[in-house]
Amino acid sequence: MKEILAYFKETGNKYRWDADCDGTKFEIYIPKLRVPEPIPETIQISIYKEENKQLESLTGNQDPYSDLRKPIIALLKMNEEMTKTVRYDPVNEFKLEIGSPYIPISLLEYPYPDKLIIRIDWK
Repeated sequence: MKEILAYFKETGNKYRWDADCDGTKFEIYIPKLRVPEPIPETIQISIYKEENKQLESLTGNQDPYSDLRKPIIALLKMNEEMTKTVRYDPVNEFKLEIGSPYIPISLLEYPYPDKLIIRIDWK
């Protein structure tokens, strides 16, 4: 699954990008320290079901602040099902790179995966 989100606003210590997905707002918050300058107008979000070695093959960003243009790749764990979205929280060190996205259910397979990998590419 891939979605393009547009820059929306600055909030406290994060920036927000969003898109309308089948009538549901998909929002991504990223800490300012992890966003390259100039702030990208759009980001591409790819979501994968987590599989054993898949995260290792996608990562390689040991120091997320060494090159801010590198994609963000993070492991997410399901937190809560809502009416139109599912909240996923970043696991461990990934909390430094991304907030907790509320992913529209229209973008997920049912039953909703317990873990996902999210990749954010700067456009």
